[in-house]
Amino acid sequence: MAWEIAAAWPSLTVERALAHIGARQGTPALAALTAHETARILIDYDPGAALRFGEHAYRLNPTPQVGKWLAFAHHKSGNVTAAAALLARPDIAASVLRANEIRTWSVVRDNARLLAQLPPIPGRACPPPRRPGPLRVLYVVSALTPTHTSGYAIRSHALARALGQRDDLEVSVVTRPGYPWDRRDALGPLTPERVVRVDGLAYDRIPCEVGHGEALSDYMGHASTALEQYAAARDIDVVVAASNHVNALPALLAARRLGCAFIYEVRGFWELTAAARHPSLLQSERFRLQRSLEMLVATHADAVLTLTTGLRQVLCEGGVDPRKVGLVPNAVDAERFPAQGRDEALAQALGVPAERVMLGFVGSLEHYEGLGPLLSVLRELLDEGLDLGLIVVGDGRQRAELAQQVIRLGLSAHVIFAGRVPAEAVARYYSLVDIAPFPRLPLEVCELVSPIKPMEAMAMGKAVLVSSVQALRDIVDDGATGLVFEKGDAHALADALRRLAVDGALRRSLGERARAEVTAAFTWRQRAAEVARWAEHVSAEREEAPASIRQAGA
Repeated sequence: MAWEIAAAWPSLTVERALAHIGARQGTPALAALTAHETARILIDYDPGAALRFGEHAYRLNPTPQVGKWLAFAHHKSGNVTAAAALLARPDIAASVLRANEIRTWSVVRDNARLLAQLPPIPGRACPPPRRPGPLRVLYVVSALTPTHTSGYAIRSHALARALGQRDDLEVSVVTRPGYPWDRRDALGPLTPERVVRVDGLAYDRIPCEVGHGEALSDYMGHASTALEQYAAARDIDVVVAASNHVNALPALLAARRLGCAFIYEVRGFWELTAAARHPSLLQSERFRLQRSLEMLVATHADAVLTLTTGLRQVLCEGGVDPRKVGLVPNAVDAERFPAQGRDEALAQALGVPAERVMLGFVGSLEHYEGLGPLLSVLRELLDEGLDLGLIVVGDGRQRAELAQQVIRLGLSAHVIFAGRVPAEAVARYYSLVDIAPFPRLPLEVCELVSPIKPMEAMAMGKAVLVSSVQALRDIVDDGATGLVFEKGDAHALADALRRLAVDGALRRSLGERARAEVTAAFTWRQRAAEVARWAEHVSAEREEAPASIRQAGA
C-alpha cells in the first residue's frame, strides 16, 4: 500500500492518505508499518509529508527503530531541536549502533550546541613584520577541477590561475582539508597525491582526520590546525577562503592565530540552494544555523568579496560593514571558449541534422534551472512546425524527471542528454548550438547567484536567452548581447525562443556582440586585479593597526 500512496503523490493529501491507511489496515501495528514505509519512500521527494507519516507511525508504534528513523528524518529536514530530543531518549540512543548512524548523531548534537551558541572567534595574534617582496596569499577553495566540474570548481581554478600570474602576489592554493577524499561525488578515481597540477598550476591537498560531513566543531578543530601549519610554513600574509563556512571557518581561525589578514569570498548561500529544492527548509533551524555561520565568518573577515549586488545587499543587511564588501563577479576564459565552426564529427555522432536549430544547455540539472518549462515550450514550438532540438550537457538531481518528461511529451527525437563531459569538450558541444537558453526560475538563489555558463556561451558567440532574475540581468544586455524574458512566464519564454528560432540574423548579431562584451569586460585577469587590490588593502590595515587592538580582535 505504501507504494500505491507514493505513486499517487502529490495528488493525495497526508490526511487522506492516513485515513486510507487506517481504513485498509486492520491493526495499529499494520497501520504504523504502512505509514513508516510511506515516509521512507517520500523522504527525498517531499520531506515535510514524510515527516508527518513518520510521526504518525511513531505515535502508533513508538519503537526505538521507528523513533531513530524519525530523528534522522527530522535532521534531514533541518529540525535540529526535534532530532536532538528524539536521540536523547535512552531507548533510541541505545539503538544507534552503525557507524553512519553514530556520525549523524554526532552531527545532530553538534548542530544543537551551535544553534544555542556559535563558535567563538579569537582575536588576531600579533604577526611578525611583513617581509619585502610580493604579498604572500593563501587561497583556500572547497572544490576543484577536474575532480569536480561545477561552476564553483571552474571559478576556483580560473581565479587561482589569474592570481598566480601576477607579479605582485606569491600565491599558494590549497583545497579544503580532507578534500577530495571525503567527497563521494568525485569524478574519476581518488588518488593519494598531496600535490596535483592543473594547467601548470600546483594545488596542495591536505589530509584531515575528520571529514566535512562530520560534526562541524570537530572538523573546524582539525582543519584549522592543518591550515595553520600549512600557512605558517609559507609565511602567509593574507588568507583568502571561498564559500562556504565549512571551508572558511577553519581558514579564519588559522588566520587569526597566525595574525594574518583574512578575506572571505562569498559565492552564494548554499542553504538557499538546498531550499530551492525543498522550500520547507527556508523555515528550518538548520537554515537559520547555516546562515548564522555564514554571517559569523563574514562579519569577522577583514574584507568580503562576493559575486553580485544582490549578495552584497544580503551580507550588509546581515550586519557586514558595507565598506569592507567588494564585488568580484564571475568571468570567462575566452581562449577556452573560442567562436568556432560546427563540429561535424560530433554532430554526426549525436545525430544532429544540419538544418535543425539547436538549443543547448550546459550545467547542473536542478529544478531551479527551469528545464522542465523549457521542454514544455519546446513541444509547443515543434507543434507549430518549427524544427528545433535540444542538447543537454550535464547531470543532476532532475535528470531522471527530465528524461521522463521527454518521453511523456514525445520529444525523444529532438532532445539529447549528453551527460557529463570533460571540461575541454564543452566547446565542441557548444559548436552545435544556435541558442543557449538559461530559463532560471524566480527563486531567491537564482536572483542572487550568477552562473558562469552564460558567459561561456556568450564567449562562443551564441545567442543567449535568459530569464529576468537579477543575477542574469546583470550579465545580459537585453536586445544587445542576448534576450531577456520575464521570469516564470512560459508564454514569454516561447515568444523569445520563437523569435530567435526564425531569425538567424538576430542570433548572429546577438552572438557577435555578446562575444565582444565578455572578452573585453568579463576576464579573470580583471577579477584577479580586484582580489589583489583588496589583499593589499587588508594587509596594509593589519600592519597599521596597533598591536593591542590587533590582539583584542578589533
